[in-house]
Amino acid sequence: DLIEYKNALGSVLDDDPLATDEVLIRMLRAREGKVKDAVKMYGRWLKFRAEYDIDHITQEDVQRLTDTRVAYFYGRDKGNRPACTLQPRYYHREENTVTDVLKFAIHLVGKGVELADKCAGEGEEGQICILYDRRGMTRKNFDRRIFGLMKKMVDVVQICYAERLGKIYVIGTNWFFHMMYKLVSPLLSAKTRAKLVILKEPDDLLFHFDKDQVESFRLDKNIEYEEW
Repeated sequence: DLIEYKNALGSVLDDDPLATDEVLIRMLRAREGKVKDAVKMYGRWLKFRAEYDIDHITQEDVQRLTDTRVAYFYGRDKGNRPACTLQPRYYHREENTVTDVLKFAIHLVGKGVELADKCAGEGEEGQICILYDRRGMTRKNFDRRIFGLMKKMVDVVQICYAERLGKIYVIGTNWFFHMMYKLVSPLLSAKTRAKLVILKEPDDLLFHFDKDQVESFRLDKNIEYEEW
């Protein structure tokens, strides 16, 4: 239980403001209440944060990527979850370090969780959703460095944000997406995999979003994107 877990971690918690009861409970749930396994998970989380200086993110650190509009929050799905829109066609790998991307992603999710909590009922934890629009993505937008860190990133997301993620809507899938998903899916929990929704047409968004919660161009079938 939580008290046993805290005792096992000991004094390390005294200097870790991010290790809230909420986060520690999620770690225990992720490891089915097994304290020894949850202690190992905490260690990996701590190492990841130290390696990429995650604990000291400033707006200046993320402003350049924010300005690219590669990812931002817009609207809510029908589950009242704030939607984080991802547009990889605006990502240029030569302009970013891995640390830049990780800091931006964690900062953005943190802001999304704040939005979600404002939408949630009293005493409830809010959730976000992701709208992953792959249309127009080409090889130049794919960053092998980040893919190489996927296991670490998935581990951290499932520790800190798994219960905060409601749905992942994907537009513009192709052979490459399905190939990458086959590689990544074994790293995901069954619960996380079940949250994936593949949309065949832009109009399918309207099964999940009210029209006024989607940017109008997102529904346009006539936009020509470079194929990959």
